[in-house]
Amino acid sequence: MTTALCHGVFDVLHVGHIRLIEFARAMSDRLVVSIGSDEHVQHAKGMPFNNQDWRKEMLESLSCVDEVVITEGLGVAATIATIRLVRPNFYVKGRECEKQLAPAERKAVADYGGVVVFMNEFHKDSCSSSVLTRKRMAAT
Repeated sequence: MTTALCHGVFDVLHVGHIRLIEFARAMSDRLVVSIGSDEHVQHAKGMPFNNQDWRKEMLESLSCVDEVVITEGLGVAATIATIRLVRPNFYVKGRECEKQLAPAERKAVADYGGVVVFMNEFHKDSCSSSVLTRKRMAAT
């Protein structure tokens, strides 16, 4: 059985998230989605819009998602702990994250034979929860 892991905030669920999740599911038998805890997601005032329990419930409602876990703690160390817990065959991220992915994350995946995979589509401006909510707030 192969496992894929997607990690992110998934605050305002949008088409970019759905495409990433479906992409990850297509390459695996089991899909785990991990989300940053509310403590970790304090990107901007008022963020996240949806608390971690609501974000988890939204993702669990998707039929292609097998499990959702909340990553406790801050930064790369918390993400690495989740990678080590799940031990995915595929750690799937959006193409926009390619340059931002920490070498330690790559190493954590590679340590047990996993592969980091980036979805080919790139939607940084049109499919980012932060960008979409900032645009909406500026328009009001």
